[in-house]
Amino acid sequence: EVAGVCVVLVGIGLNLRDAPPDVPHASSVLRECGVAVSTVEIEEPLAHSMIEMHGRFTAEGGFSAFTDEWMQHSSFEPGKTDLVVDLGVRSVSGTFTGLDPSGALLLQTAEGAKMIHSGHVVSMTGLRQ
Repeated sequence: EVAGVCVVLVGIGLNLRDAPPDVPHASSVLRECGVAVSTVEIEEPLAHSMIEMHGRFTAEGGFSAFTDEWMQHSSFEPGKTDLVVDLGVRSVSGTFTGLDPSGALLLQTAEGAKMIHSGHVVSMTGLRQ
């Protein structure tokens, strides 16, 4: 970086044994894979994978290198999944239509097409199984 070293802190939540009962569609490694995994067992492979993905992100031009893979694993189905996204000061509702090259969520709303760069999905219907 021109101004010096740039640092990004990324946080993720990974349910190893139990999923929160009050979160719709939440799951866990144990439920999905039938295998109990400890934090110690997953820390190193997860960190290695994230570092590898960061390298791809940097070398291959950003999020667009991951779009197809993201869509293959996503529960959101273009044209069929309806979402409500909390933007902090307001929320927006619409039908998921895909992702733009930067990774922004694309929604078709009553007011037209919207790009969502940041927010919290609070409601989902019409998910891919």
